[in-house]
This record gives sequence, C-alpha cells and structure tokens, in this order.
Amino acid sequence: MCARPRPFARLIAFAMLSGALLSAALPASAAEPWPDGETLVLSIDWGVIHAAQGTFTAVEKPDRWEFRLHLISQGTVDTFYPINDWFWSYQQKSPWRSVEYGEDRSEGKRRIRERTQFHFEKKLAIREKWTKAEDDRIPLTLEPLDDIGSMLYSLRRGTWKVGDKRPIQVVESSAIKTGEATCVSIGKRTFAPWPEREVIQIHCLPTGETAQKQKGELTVWLTNDARRLPLRATLQFKYGTFDISLVSAVPAP
Repeated sequence: MCARPRPFARLIAFAMLSGALLSAALPASAAEPWPDGETLVLSIDWGVIHAAQGTFTAVEKPDRWEFRLHLISQGTVDTFYPINDWFWSYQQKSPWRSVEYGEDRSEGKRRIRERTQFHFEKKLAIREKWTKAEDDRIPLTLEPLDDIGSMLYSLRRGTWKVGDKRPIQVVESSAIKTGEATCVSIGKRTFAPWPEREVIQIHCLPTGETAQKQKGELTVWLTNDARRLPLRATLQFKYGTFDISLVSAVPAP
C-alpha cells in the first residue's frame, strides 16, 4: 500500500465522489429530497480494508445548494498515508447545474488546492490549480453538467421506476466524462445498520469515449421514499472493489 500512495488516495476520493454518486439531467424541483442542513456519514471499505469515512452536508442558499464533503482516512490507511480532504460544490437551482467545484486535499505530504468555475454563457470552465499557480481552460461541450461533488444529490432527485435510464455528464479534473444510469430493480433489502426497507437498485456504466478510457461499473441502492437515502454503493474497477455504506443520517429518516 505504501508503494502506491498517490493512486490509492485519489481512488478513495473517486470512489467517494463518483462511486457513491451520479448525475442526472432533471428539471428543478420545488422540494428536493434532502432537507437544508442534512448530514450523511458514509463508511468506505477497499476490499477487506476499512479505508475512510466521508461526511456530506447540504446547505440551501436562495439561488443554489452548497454541498460539502469531508473525507478522512481511517485504520491502516491512516497509519501509512493519512488523508484529510475537503471538497465543495455549488449547484445552481434553476437550471440545475454545477457553477463551482473545489478541493482542498491533504494526503501524506502532498497538498492540493484548486477550484473550477463554470461559465456556461462562454461555454468555458476555468480550473484554477492554486497549489501549482496555473489554470486549465475546459471547453463546455455538454450541458447541464455536474461535478464529482454534486452527483450524489442529482441522483437522488426525481423518481425512478424499473427500466428508467439517465445520462451522466460530469466534469472531473479537466475532462467531461459521460455514462448512463439504469434502474434495474425495486424491492426490499436489508443493509446494516438500517432495517429492511424498499430500495431502488441502479446500475451505472461509462459511455462513449469515457468507456474507452475508464473501465468499471457501479451499483447503488437508494431508499424508495421521500429522502432517497444512499444506503449502499459498490464500485468495481481495475484497482479492486470499493464498498460504501451509509452509517448515519441527520435528520434521521
């Protein structure tokens, strides 16, 4: 594990943000499934290794939602390569799309600080890499877009029925990645520590150029109720399997 700290740290963040989460193009909703101030705590396991804990918060502003994630390593990972990462995402309400995404990551001896702002009127995103004092300019060829911080909340919006499909369009680093999410089943399941309840099972695959460069698949289970809580997600790709489990939700469901 120590020999490959950089990819491992990035994989935890990727699993947390794009494994448990997906985007979907849906119209604005007068009442979103999550309440203002909601806090979700998720546990992340990499195979048999308990790797990290992530805490999501959602804060409502007049014209946008502000989503934040604190990702911190635990167990063996924390001993050999401590991770203390903060991510933020500002999601415009109408139209529903990302307008800013940022990272402040402390991973071992590395520090990464950056922000991406989306200028849809100019069809351009500017990624400000503060740590390196340089910028990337990203053409916006698709709209609407999510970032890897807002995807969880986009997936939870709206309703799902078996057979429904939604496009995935997300900016990650300096690229736009695409995929498709499909509702494959709705039925009762038990995911500890939660009692048995009806859940929506969604299977996700990359599409187009993204599928050529990035292999893997994601399965995620959301509660089939007003909250659409992400009880469990499994991300399988070339580095192994990440299992992501919801530990607690405030307010309680």
